[in-house]
Amino acid sequence: MEVNEYNEEYGEINLLELFEHIIKKWWVVLILTVVAAGVTFYITKEKVTHLYTAQSTIFIGRDATNTLGISMEELSMDNKLIADYRELVNTRLVSERVKKELAITTETDKLSKFIRIDTVNDSRFMRISFMDPDPDLAMKIVNKYSEVLKEKAEDVVGVKNVQIVDQAVLPKTNSSPNILQNTAIAGLLGFMTAIGIIFLSMILSNTFQKEEEIERELGLPSLGVIPKFKGEN
Repeated sequence: MEVNEYNEEYGEINLLELFEHIIKKWWVVLILTVVAAGVTFYITKEKVTHLYTAQSTIFIGRDATNTLGISMEELSMDNKLIADYRELVNTRLVSERVKKELAITTETDKLSKFIRIDTVNDSRFMRISFMDPDPDLAMKIVNKYSEVLKEKAEDVVGVKNVQIVDQAVLPKTNSSPNILQNTAIAGLLGFMTAIGIIFLSMILSNTFQKEEEIERELGLPSLGVIPKFKGEN
């Protein structure tokens, strides 16, 4: 039976009755919420691969051999070089050098896919980060990328203006997946599913649960109530 048909035949859904129905079926809400959250927590913690992110910070400054003060023209040029260095990090030239230096078999495409270059607040600081299931490998890859970028910037661009400010350290906690967030979302979805099931069971039911419903919906007085005896289904 459609909701509209129900409303036309029996009147609009009473929110108070719906709330009472939900309270009466509290165990359905509890079970679905706990099961959804528990299953998601277990899968996220035990079955999903945990990834660790290592991160270093570099600074794009002036040429280290230039002892004179920095000019506005040089400053503008440095800002343009940031975009060039972002592209340089993703080249096969740099990735292959990193693989060779670390003696790793990770595919070049995977390195390029998971390496990230972000500018810090539109400044000349850049962060290099890499995500991997092995936190130690992630740290080594980021530090090697930083070193190779500094070297190749001098070879390709012809200036010594890349400085490594902070080297990557060993990440102690995983950055993905977010177990708490996933569990909370699953618990909320389980709760909403339970409410939906209770709501549907209520609007699809064509029986009266209380004497008041008979009088209100049909306009007829109830003549009596058949009690429910112990042991009766």
